[in-house]
Amino acid sequence: MVLKTDLSIHFTNRSTCEMLGYSPHELYGKQIDRLFFEPTSFEEAMYDRVIQTGRVTNPNMAYKDRSGERIPVSFLASAMYETEAETRNLLGIICIAHDIREVEQLQQQLYHAEKNCFFRRHGCRRGPRN
Repeated sequence: MVLKTDLSIHFTNRSTCEMLGYSPHELYGKQIDRLFFEPTSFEEAMYDRVIQTGRVTNPNMAYKDRSGERIPVSFLASAMYETEAETRNLLGIICIAHDIREVEQLQQQLYHAEKNCFFRRHGCRRGPRN
């Protein structure tokens, strides 16, 4: 996804649109915050860091799809600057989000398997109480 300097969406790829359940024209011009599960997460947590450092990585963010479902993503944002200008004018921000729902699900399964194994190993008959 490519954002303009006002944090409106300028371009989205097919993969992002499919993950979120929108078409490209539905997202074009919209503010990026509407895509996050917690609406202020990009602006408050990342925008200043992207501008100051040129990029930011945050593996603990979540998008919100068309139906309102939370989609955990590993998120990277990188500033795009004018290359020939002496003043480094910001042109936009490139954002990449990787859907990590499956990873989170596997982490939960592993946690419960380890917990059950612990109780069996120590002779507990009832097992854990979630």
